[in-house]
Amino acid sequence: MSQRYNHSTGNWTDLESSSKFFHPNIMIKAADVAEQKIVTDSDLFYPGKTRKVIYRQGANEFVMELIPYVHSGATLTLGSLAYDANNVATYTPILQNRMILHTGAQVGAGALVRTIAGVLMADYYTHWDDNSSKRDDHHALTLEAGDFVWLIRRGLCYVDCAAGIADDLGVITASPGEVTGSAAINTGGSNADLFNTMLENTEGLNYAKKVGEARETISGAGQGLIELMLPRDFRVV
Repeated sequence: MSQRYNHSTGNWTDLESSSKFFHPNIMIKAADVAEQKIVTDSDLFYPGKTRKVIYRQGANEFVMELIPYVHSGATLTLGSLAYDANNVATYTPILQNRMILHTGAQVGAGALVRTIAGVLMADYYTHWDDNSSKRDDHHALTLEAGDFVWLIRRGLCYVDCAAGIADDLGVITASPGEVTGSAAINTGGSNADLFNTMLENTEGLNYAKKVGEARETISGAGQGLIELMLPRDFRVV
């Protein structure tokens, strides 16, 4: 039986009933990971174990594979909180839908897919609150060394784009943590140009550079709908 999780703007459904975790947006802080508050038979301890989910927002459905990730790099600032005169919190994202490396840094231009961990979700929470008016209070503002989150590895999702991208065009990484359109295969230049542009148009290989394809016409810099095609990764988190 699949498991469903409510969300402030949509809901998640686990496609496999064996998942031992709750809401996919929950961040488990390093201290709780160290105290083994994640049960030892959970998904976290199976290298290469992806979590297959559907995220529904209105009439839209986004099928994704998530990957468990424990942060090992410098602290990343995910967003900020501000409170109004009535003490109501408003969350402002900073690293929304950015792509990060296994080292914990944001990806640079033309990264090899073997170095990429996945895409950060738009929101992470330190714990879940069914009261939507209070949910912003619990946004995770930083991702610190030792913190556990789920990253998007494959499937349909929004990714921060550095520039406009044509529908169905392949995408590669751009700095910082973004994607941009792949160059056309260059058959009239040097062997190096041919090799590099072939890498930008090849997916599924660890030493390739193509991370996915645009699934809409993206008019300029900002959030764009991308189908991620990162290969399976069997390293232990």
